[in-house]
Amino acid sequence: MITITQDAAVSPPAFAVADADGLPAPDGMTAATAKAARAGAVIDDDRPDGFVLDIKSILALLGDDDALDEWFLRFTADNDDLGYDFEIDRKGRLIAMASEGLDGMARSGNLYFDLRVWNDDGPGGIVVTGNALIRILGGGRRAPDAGWIAPEQLEELPPAGQRPHGVPFAPRFV
Repeated sequence: MITITQDAAVSPPAFAVADADGLPAPDGMTAATAKAARAGAVIDDDRPDGFVLDIKSILALLGDDDALDEWFLRFTADNDDLGYDFEIDRKGRLIAMASEGLDGMARSGNLYFDLRVWNDDGPGGIVVTGNALIRILGGGRRAPDAGWIAPEQLEELPPAGQRPHGVPFAPRFV
């Protein structure tokens, strides 16, 4: 049985509860979005509400990580026109978040660019975008706005063409 629950606080992954000024972000808003709103940026507020589905029964049928990746990629492709970005948390819940809109895409692009410049000037490795399917501990699948995968993590991956659909570990930071 799939259980649908409304959750107004569902938002793209945020790794801080307050912005750099220490001000808390309102429910459903990342710290960066809250700070941008206080600075006068226009925030897309006509996006559809997010929702959460309990899909533990589906996950139990899939069996392994590769089958989950294949199902999840097919599910997201089949539902691409709905205006949601999807993730799976480690509790077996499918999280549907309203797509980030123009302002969000601009912020994600800037974050990726800054991270890429930092990486090119220093440590090496690769920078990934939200299109990267990240496997997190406990079976979840996340799509960070941007992430950095260290060179030593890349060494753990099989050769190109033999790699799983997603990144089988969490980047060093997102």
